[in-house]
Amino acid sequence: MPTGLAARAGMPALVISGGASPPFMTRTAAALSRAMPHAQHRTLPGQTHDIDPAVLGPVLVGFFDS
Repeated sequence: MPTGLAARAGMPALVISGGASPPFMTRTAAALSRAMPHAQHRTLPGQTHDIDPAVLGPVLVGFFDS
């Protein structure tokens, strides 16, 4: 995964993956978050790439409130 551009992102970021998504998606999300200096990676258990809004909402609220 080319990470050069991501490494220049200076803002806080939340990279989310679904625990029931294909493994390459979780690996890619983790690599992206490691490349970004101010990123967090969260894997949401039981979720696919189409994350349930009821699961996603509280995660986003927690990120934006921090």
